[in-house]
Amino acid sequence: LAFIFALPLFIDGYTAYEVGLYLIFGLAALSVASCWGQAGFLPLGQAAFFGIGAYLYGYVNVEQASVFSVVEGLFLALLVPALLAFALGKLVFSRTSSSGPYFSLITLAVAMLATQLALVFDGVTGGFNGLNGINDIPGTDRYENLYWVIAGAVAVVLLSLQYLENTPFGLLVNAIRDNEQRVDLLGYKSDQLKSIVFAISAAVSGLAGALY
Repeated sequence: LAFIFALPLFIDGYTAYEVGLYLIFGLAALSVASCWGQAGFLPLGQAAFFGIGAYLYGYVNVEQASVFSVVEGLFLALLVPALLAFALGKLVFSRTSSSGPYFSLITLAVAMLATQLALVFDGVTGGFNGLNGINDIPGTDRYENLYWVIAGAVAVVLLSLQYLENTPFGLLVNAIRDNEQRVDLLGYKSDQLKSIVFAISAAVSGLAGALY
């Protein structure tokens, strides 16, 4: 983290902007890793939540950006993907404990459907080019100090996920990865736990989209 925060001191502004983009995509990848590496199920549709977060933040801040609109945009970018992911997870995981491959295919289909909807309703989404005129966060410039906002978000997410992994909840999630049937036999609802993990990962992906 110290290296990430100190990096702009040794590179130019445009390179820092590019590294910031890499960090944003790293957040999206981290949302996949939190499911696949910790809970043992692979989501293939995180790009849908990335896009939802980006659109929600963009719509709130497309006319003018204020501290309130930035907070509102970030809140929506976290909340809406998390709720959608939780509902989808409950729908899929409650069907059968061996829903892993089906879940991956369903999330992939959701991402493909979201892509088609974004292209068809180009009057709302901007189509292939996306939204234009989204204002910067007040007090930031994308080629100057926005990098530290992104780095701060990455640090918060990394530390939060690391803390969560060391809690009893994180232990249960790791147990699901290793032996889901045993977790069920011990009286825990593995479908509920996996849905929560999926919701958290979607929120992380939505945050990445908002920053993007």
